[in-house]
Amino acid sequence: MAPFDPVLNIRTVSTVRLGIATEGASGILTGSEYRGKSGAPLLWFVHGFQSERMGNKAKALLNAATGMGWSFTSYDFRGHGESSPSAPAIPEHPLAGLCHSSLVADMESVAKHLDSWHTGPRILVGSSMGGYASAWHAALHPMKVQGLVLVAPAWRFGHTILGRVEKAIPDAARLWKETGWFDYPGSITPTKLSWRLVEEAEAHPYHMLARKISCPVRVLHAMDDDIIDYAESVEALKHLTVDALLLLARTGGHRLLDHQDQMANLAVTLGKN
Repeated sequence: MAPFDPVLNIRTVSTVRLGIATEGASGILTGSEYRGKSGAPLLWFVHGFQSERMGNKAKALLNAATGMGWSFTSYDFRGHGESSPSAPAIPEHPLAGLCHSSLVADMESVAKHLDSWHTGPRILVGSSMGGYASAWHAALHPMKVQGLVLVAPAWRFGHTILGRVEKAIPDAARLWKETGWFDYPGSITPTKLSWRLVEEAEAHPYHMLARKISCPVRVLHAMDDDIIDYAESVEALKHLTVDALLLLARTGGHRLLDHQDQMANLAVTLGKN
């Protein structure tokens, strides 16, 4: 595998801005792309909650793609990074519209754009919330996704957020449901989350998701993950009916940064199959 070359990435990775319109709201999705050999596989990194498209795991995947002559892409979800807020009517709270539907819609918009230039196999690599979004995209588009690599996936994303809220604030669930909003601590300032996030999570249970996936799945999870218990990946594996492998790391926490090369190797292996 070619060594990571930041100069190479600056020169060859393009910034793309996609105009989108869902549920009557317009916005912009901002992404990074590297276009490799025609017909070669594409490694698509999907970031997590309150993260962005070009973190360390994305760069490791980009390094793997450029070393193989493959394509790479990663986009900021609405409300994250350089993309528009998820609810344009209240831009001061960029995650106000975040829910299952918004994640699915953003993935659909990116996929439609990819169809305009990429014709080869696609491997989705999703981290945490991005694992949830990637898995649902693969479930909804079985002919478009050749493989999934899920890193500390939030199989129950909306419920994961609810659980963290309940742990921090007594009676939070009741208050959130009654008012429709919760001021979630953001990376800089609190940001509102809609109760719709939880409602849609309840309508899309993880066992239903797992049974819909038809491509090979590789899951990487750390036993010391303090955000999403690795037991959730163990349980999800019971419901998968495809070629699936769970790799448990003794340490690594939720971010698993020490395992990013392993993540990239799993994606490359799926791309070669």
